[in-house]
Amino acid sequence: MIMESILDESEKKGNGGLKSLMCMSKGELITLHFSTTFYNADLPGSFSFKIYSNDTVLDLLYKVGLHVRSTYEEVALTIADSKRAIEAKENGKSIAELR
Repeated sequence: MIMESILDESEKKGNGGLKSLMCMSKGELITLHFSTTFYNADLPGSFSFKIYSNDTVLDLLYKVGLHVRSTYEEVALTIADSKRAIEAKENGKSIAELR
């Protein structure tokens, strides 16, 4: 039991560009809705797309960055229900772990 928890913790961010073990399977396909906090006439104020629940936060940042035409480093995400910002240290977590 202790060894399993140590392995789970060590695999959260993966190693050498590899995904964590939990993220190896796709998980449930979910739809996420986004609202932008900046104005750009070329981009919609809100958008949504589908992503798998076991994708990492970093995968989500890349996808949002592509949608708003910026790099993932310029994207900041906040969970609307709890008004909690998703921090950089959570990039290795899966989307399911943020719930």
